[in-house]
Amino acid sequence: MRNYQIFDEKAVSTTLGYILTVSIGITFFSILMLSLNSIFCDTPKAIVTESVYNDIGNEISTKMVDIYIISPINGSIDTKFDIPNKIANERYKIEMVGSSGDQEIIVSSLDSNNRVVVPINGIGHSGVGVIGEIYSGTTDHGIRFVTK
Repeated sequence: MRNYQIFDEKAVSTTLGYILTVSIGITFFSILMLSLNSIFCDTPKAIVTESVYNDIGNEISTKMVDIYIISPINGSIDTKFDIPNKIANERYKIEMVGSSGDQEIIVSSLDSNNRVVVPINGIGHSGVGVIGEIYSGTTDHGIRFVTK
């Protein structure tokens, strides 16, 4: 019987080098893909959501000021408006808060921590209290303005 002894380990070092190179490459690209998700998806989504929330708050503020200007002395005006059911696949809530001083519209997400505060310009000094909530999932959205 012959004893075969192999002293050439070139094939082992080539295979081991290939396995190490591939595993380091896969690890690098996995980490890169996880970090690119926040850069290319989450950040633009947050920017667009804030912009749309700001637009909705300004639209409601403008509508409230317009209604205040044309409102009768003793009466009421009802108005309806359309808002999207979801923005960036998130439900949201619109709150009108404040009494005769600082009055604000707060548009906030129900699914994340996005929040925008828009002041109600033009009727803050008049003694008109603004209170109410609107949820994006409801079918009818409106403002009732009552003067005395």
